[in-house]
Amino acid sequence: MRQLPTSPWRVKTVQDRQLVSKQRVAPGKEITLARLELMACLLAGRLCGYILEALKQQPSNIYLRTDSTTALYWIHEDVGRWKQFTRN
Repeated sequence: MRQLPTSPWRVKTVQDRQLVSKQRVAPGKEITLARLELMACLLAGRLCGYILEALKQQPSNIYLRTDSTTALYWIHEDVGRWKQFTRN
């Protein structure tokens, strides 16, 4: 077994903790999966806002992540192109 060379740079440690979690039941009427994923992104954004208001010390970076490329596309596109729900 060969030993790999060590890096001359220090590695910064990152700590992350789950502050809060929330779940929501999908509405009774039929909604597309893409729209449900967009609703989840909206819920995450609102929840992040509530957490930031409650924290006494603001974090240096905040990351909200999703694996839905459709929701990311809708979030980054021109709002005038979408229906009322997506615009709001």
